[in-house]
Amino acid sequence: MNSKKIVLTFLTVLMSLMIFSQEVVYIDENLQSIDALAYSKKCKLEAFKCNLYEVDSLIIYKVLPKFNFGKIDETAYNQIRKLLMRDTQEEITPNKTLIIKFYDTIFPYKTAFKNHVKHMETVHNVSVDSNETVNIKHASFNEESFNKSREKFVVKSNKCLKKFEDRFNSEIFYMVDEDNGITNEYSNFNWVIDNGFFKNNFFKFRSHYGTVFIKPDGEFFLIGSHFSDSSAKKLLKDTDWSKHKNDWQKTLTNKSNKSYGIFKTNVANGHYEHCF
Repeated sequence: MNSKKIVLTFLTVLMSLMIFSQEVVYIDENLQSIDALAYSKKCKLEAFKCNLYEVDSLIIYKVLPKFNFGKIDETAYNQIRKLLMRDTQEEITPNKTLIIKFYDTIFPYKTAFKNHVKHMETVHNVSVDSNETVNIKHASFNEESFNKSREKFVVKSNKCLKKFEDRFNSEIFYMVDEDNGITNEYSNFNWVIDNGFFKNNFFKFRSHYGTVFIKPDGEFFLIGSHFSDSSAKKLLKDTDWSKHKNDWQKTLTNKSNKSYGIFKTNVANGHYEHCF
């Protein structure tokens, strides 16, 4: 065996050892270490969802609450309101419930296409050519379909503004962390670019929470899973969230996989469009 082959063999073995030496940990919703069986049981409960994160040589399986209530003071609410006024150049009256729908990234077409190809290859085991059209049953993807999808997103989002803002004395903001310089490609739509504040304070973990409602008194509600429009309307029309918080605590702590109040799940709801 020549020296080149020896080096290649060594590198292959080393990479294999690095892959298989990755440490796997399971973390519950309280950031406590648990075993795989406890993790599996938690993931089956209605109150939780489970995500995988990879950090260097560490694989983290994390239990995440689908929703959460919290509280900031009224001064912090007003600081957030003024920050949004600065970034949108729009007046926001002090009695509004602020709704921020957060996206980690929006992609240009070429990047979206590469991500789609990678998804098809890794998840569906479908090999795709490097051209700019994917045309497989249930997976058609090209620039035309990409643009249509973007247009549908804009139409749906603007419908949500009309559905909730005036009726529930709220302001909805569509916010993105990494905009890749393409926010101006969205016709009749206003993105707000995060300067790091919202990501660091409300959306720290990727793919955990995606929306926050913030009331003028500082109470806030985080959404990290399907939340029907009817549930959102019930929450927004109430100035006192005590019942909803109690229902969430019961959903969060019961062991029988039941959910309560606005957190009751309806399989059919998953097939309907929803704003949050």
